[in-house]
Parts: sequence; C-alpha cells; structure tokens
Amino acid sequence: MSGSIENINELAVPFHFNKETDQLTIVLEAYRSQRRVNDGPESKLSKDQREFYWLSFVKALKGKFTILLFDNLKKTLFATTDRDAHLPFFWGIDVKGDLVLTIDSEMAKLGCQRAYGCFPRGCYISTADGLKALDDKNKVLYVEEDVDSVGHSYMKVVFDVDSNSTGGH
Repeated sequence: MSGSIENINELAVPFHFNKETDQLTIVLEAYRSQRRVNDGPESKLSKDQREFYWLSFVKALKGKFTILLFDNLKKTLFATTDRDAHLPFFWGIDVKGDLVLTIDSEMAKLGCQRAYGCFPRGCYISTADGLKALDDKNKVLYVEEDVDSVGHSYMKVVFDVDSNSTGGH
C-alpha cells in the first residue's frame, strides 16, 4: 500500500478494528478476514459474505492511496486505487502478454512494450473477478489495446452500456 487513508478512525467501529493499529496492518487484516486459510468445506453464502465485507471495506476507504496485494498462500492478486486515482498507478501488458502493475511510470513504459496506461479510476482488479467497477461488481468492463495519434499503444477500459444485450461492447 502506498499513500494514506483519511477516514481510518471512522471505519474502526463498523469494521471492528483498533484505531491505534497502523493503516497497512488494518488493510491486511481486512483482507485476511475474507480469505479462508483452511480450505475446508464452506457454504457459498459465507464466502460471499466475506468477499462482501472486503469490498465494502475497500469502497469505504477515503484518501489518496494505492493498494496492491499478492496473496502468496492463495496465489491471488488484488489491486485498486482511491476513487480519484490521486497517486500514480500504472498497468500494462509486457511482450509475453503478462499483466504488469506499478507505481513507477518509467517501469511501466520500459516493461510494457505492448501497451500501458494509468490504472482506471473507480475500479479494482483481482484474480477472482478480473477487472471490475467498485460501485457495481456486475458492470461488464472490457480492456482493449489502442494506439494514440503518435503511434504509442495504451490500455483503455470500455464499459458495456447494456450488459444484457448480446454481442459487442
């Protein structure tokens, strides 16, 4: 995590954490609360409730921050920024087709020979869900590579206006 969360004290009660704990630990504990360490049987409802808790927590955060979590146990990724993307956060595709996430624009430019750009505002990306809008997890988003007027490739997000329709976006 980089940056800071401005409303951490007001989130302490509804999300059940100690106000005295540092911000990074609070974010990690909120994430861990939705991750099931023991992969025993569970109902889909309890899994959905934990995911709802995590996304509710992330949506409630206010400030200037970037969160990038890699869960080594589950081999999963979660990344997002504050709603207005105050801090630099870039994503792109390298020559092998792998996703690159970084706060360093030069690293994005050098590492993403295929395409790169600013991470989209109001979105998150996760191994489980792909790219989603924070406000509407069911909104269909597409990522496309495009070329600007001087020939540089970049990534753009296209929102499906009518996700109930069949066909394109």
